[in-house]
Amino acid sequence: MSFIDAATIFVSRAATAIFTSDAPRPRVRLCRFARTPRAGKPARLRIRTKHADNVYLRVRQDQGGVLAEGEIPPNAVVTVTPATPEVLRISLTLEARDDVTPQNVVYETCVRPRASAPAFARLEVPRRVLFGDAVTAVWDAPKAGAVVVHSDDGDGPAERQGAAAGVITLHPQRPGRLVLRFTAQGADGTTTKSRIVRVIAGRPCIEVDRPVICGAPGSGVSFAWRIRYAREAWIEAPTRQDREGVALCGGLTVRLGTTAESFRLVAVGHDGRLRSTRLTAVPWFLGGDLDE
Repeated sequence: MSFIDAATIFVSRAATAIFTSDAPRPRVRLCRFARTPRAGKPARLRIRTKHADNVYLRVRQDQGGVLAEGEIPPNAVVTVTPATPEVLRISLTLEARDDVTPQNVVYETCVRPRASAPAFARLEVPRRVLFGDAVTAVWDAPKAGAVVVHSDDGDGPAERQGAAAGVITLHPQRPGRLVLRFTAQGADGTTTKSRIVRVIAGRPCIEVDRPVICGAPGSGVSFAWRIRYAREAWIEAPTRQDREGVALCGGLTVRLGTTAESFRLVAVGHDGRLRSTRLTAVPWFLGGDLDE
């Protein structure tokens, strides 16, 4: 008898023995894989026989050569790794227990493995970033012809196609979740991996080159700053009762008077939180006799 599932194609079965009426005929009760094998992946071949003294197994592929060969127990589980998606040719030779009939019984079946889709050897994506920072993703799918990167941050999806190995830099347009989907495309199928990046609205960060600058009265001094994780900023001049919007990366030039003057640089975060820092311009005077 033969055992054939959806992934098994029965090729031939030949019996070369002539048995007496009292001699039990050796037969194969089961010969199939636990799961349809895939090229390049180990697969378990289950074998059960009856009335067989010795069982000889041979598994080969036309292009892959002999994958397994040798004597096995009447009931055995053999690990076979298909080298290619080509047909596996499985041959079982059963020896009868009765010495009167030493001839063998041969069973042959074929199984076509599934082709293995390209796999990701490397996929690095940050789990969280602060809004305003870039998201850098790195991937490597050695057997893929191309990798398609699908991104969606809530403002609409976008799709880009890259090579089997590559790097992509994304700039989220809003805080929240950034969903990334990487699809490795190959001749034998596709593999998709998804990652979610949390884009967090961080507290504004204000960096000022010199918050306190000194100079001679009447001269001009300049402040320079860089503000991150903010949606807007302004500067307040309390003594002048003035307030003016400024660039996140900008500066301010002040003409010194005879007294110190302070300014307040305020940044507004994407979640509405405020952060400020003080800028101070201080005049200095040079007096006295240097010869004394």
